[in-house]
Amino acid sequence: MHRTGVGLGIKIYQTFFTASVLALPIFLALSVAAIFSKLSVSSAVLAFLLVYLVLLIPVSWLAVGVTIILNEADRLEALPSD
Repeated sequence: MHRTGVGLGIKIYQTFFTASVLALPIFLALSVAAIFSKLSVSSAVLAFLLVYLVLLIPVSWLAVGVTIILNEADRLEALPSD
């Protein structure tokens, strides 16, 4: 049981790390767009945060939920049948 919890914690960390890595190109693209369109930097940061909150965080939590369900299914499958 303890090992499953540790493995789940690692998977959750990997999920959020992946989401952050995916967010980096979006942030860079918004920064370049802000420079070329003479948008304020704060507008670019707000747009980035909006994209991050609306898209990446729910996807991350969905991945975490799927991981929890799969771990529970593996645990139930490993139980001895009557």
